Amino acid sequence: MFLVESVIDELGLKTDEEKEKIKSIYLAGARDLSVCDKQKMLKVLNENGLSPEIHETIMRDLKTKDFTAKEGILDLDATKVRGLYSHLFENGNKYDRVTFDNVAKYSGYVSADGETYATDKMEKMQRFCEAHGMKTKINALMFYADFPKVYEQSLDNRVKNGEITEQDKKELIKKSLFDYVRDIGKRYGDRVESVDIFNELIYDPVMKEEGFDEQTPEYQYRSQGWHKYLSLEDMCKMAVIARKQMPNVKFTYNDMNWTDPEKRKQIIGLLKDIKQVEEKFRTEGVEIDGRVVKLGENESLVDSIGFEAHLMTDVDLEQMEQAFNDVTSEIGLPIEITELDVAHSSDNYELESKRQGKVFEKIMRMVKEHPEITSLTIWSQSDICSFMDKKIGRKSYASVLDSDFREKDFEPTLSLEDKPKSSECAFIEECRGKVKTGDEVLSFYAESESQKQEHINDKKREDPFKR
Repeated sequence: MFLVESVIDELGLKTDEEKEKIKSIYLAGARDLSVCDKQKMLKVLNENGLSPEIHETIMRDLKTKDFTAKEGILDLDATKVRGLYSHLFENGNKYDRVTFDNVAKYSGYVSADGETYATDKMEKMQRFCEAHGMKTKINALMFYADFPKVYEQSLDNRVKNGEITEQDKKELIKKSLFDYVRDIGKRYGDRVESVDIFNELIYDPVMKEEGFDEQTPEYQYRSQGWHKYLSLEDMCKMAVIARKQMPNVKFTYNDMNWTDPEKRKQIIGLLKDIKQVEEKFRTEGVEIDGRVVKLGENESLVDSIGFEAHLMTDVDLEQMEQAFNDVTSEIGLPIEITELDVAHSSDNYELESKRQGKVFEKIMRMVKEHPEITSLTIWSQSDICSFMDKKIGRKSYASVLDSDFREKDFEPTLSLEDKPKSSECAFIEECRGKVKTGDEVLSFYAESESQKQEHINDKKREDPFKR
């Protein structure tokens, strides 16, 4: 509840009496989740003679301050941030595109009421990239782990109280997702290059997120989160809404664990199902806001296939090669390696570093030899900001950069045989033209020093809606 009080303290209200009245209203609303019902909160504010604009300000600021930082971000000191900046820009832009992760996802963008948007961090990052001549990508508009559980609980309360029906609840949840997509499209449809339109629609027992366990060891189409309320056609309808607002943006289907033949089979099957829905929407159209909307002949719901490549040093890269071939032959769309990192498989640092270098070399060769691979994104921006640490439960050293954002020296060098030897990691340089980077370190850098400190302090505070 501390965060609620902090946000209200910063509203600049004229009297302590007004401030305490608003605190009382929103602390009570946070406890019973009525704060998630915008119309109810506006009514309460009006009954107390308070401006309705207060609600949007409070909900927006709560979401902005409750932003969840990615792994390692809050461990960065000024020296490391300068090291990052030097790596990125010292000799011209090292990367030509940045992927926005949490800042643009539903969970980082939409407030607890399901309809107020916290755009500040996304806008800062977009402007930062524009100022530095880098294109941008959003990951992702539809991701199961971004499902708004607090908003769902507030709707459950309203169902129990007889205020709405179960069908109303389903429609409100769909509307919240669709309206978020509309807002992203309206603000950024002509500013971003690419969007992961669908992300990890196939359940993977290897990658379990709290609250979204399907309780099965099998790969299958998900049934939790958004999938409880949206059919595949509903999700494709969401993509049509996005397409109409983002006509020139590349849409990617993104998923992980392509090296597993069974998982790969499930993903390819789903992609074929999406293609069938796409053709239906092209010929018959889909009803959106009371009118039938058709996809044009040159409008697609998926333009490329994203290979998350969260790998271990013992990865079977023959299966990766087979995955590229299978997607090319069965789907026929361009491929993007969207989230590359390679974690050590054991605690033997010297041995695993050599194995890691060999994996990066093989990946580099694949990128250069497969014309269908159009981009490669480095996900763990350094060893201190590694997604893989949490996944495997220990230090993973998964990045091509060390903890000080310096390119690793691999032995042997990663230079190709027909290239001169290099004293530093040649992976990024060899893949130039296709290499991209993940986002969250740039988010940290793009904020002013005072905002950084405020962000660090806020992350120590209690989640206002945690129960």
